[in-house]
Amino acid sequence: MKTRRTKNQNIQQKAAFFSGVALLVMTLAAFFAQGYVHSTLVVDGDAAVTLKNIQASQSLFRLEILGWLIIVIMDLIVAWGFYMFLKPFHPGFALLAGWLRLLYTAVLAIAVSHLSYIPFSISSIT
Repeated sequence: MKTRRTKNQNIQQKAAFFSGVALLVMTLAAFFAQGYVHSTLVVDGDAAVTLKNIQASQSLFRLEILGWLIIVIMDLIVAWGFYMFLKPFHPGFALLAGWLRLLYTAVLAIAVSHLSYIPFSISSIT
């Protein structure tokens, strides 16, 4: 016997699928940006060595910024999917959860935008 899916179930499934894929992409981007590049370039407590590392590997630093931008874009998809998945259960809480996730993404985007100024600042120092 075939079960008929409602429109909400199809939308929920698509939202869950796209959010899941976005979370996996975010995880891979975070492993690269934070786990590999950031830990390679940044030396805790020694700003001079960190500056020299970034100057020596500006392309790697730019790849870290790209990784963070990918994370921000995927986070927007997760916020949408979170809202769409929870909307049939409780629209008010779904809207709150979606907006809180968007707020988090906005704060992250502001932090990443500050990272993008560093290569320009480095070129003015040297």
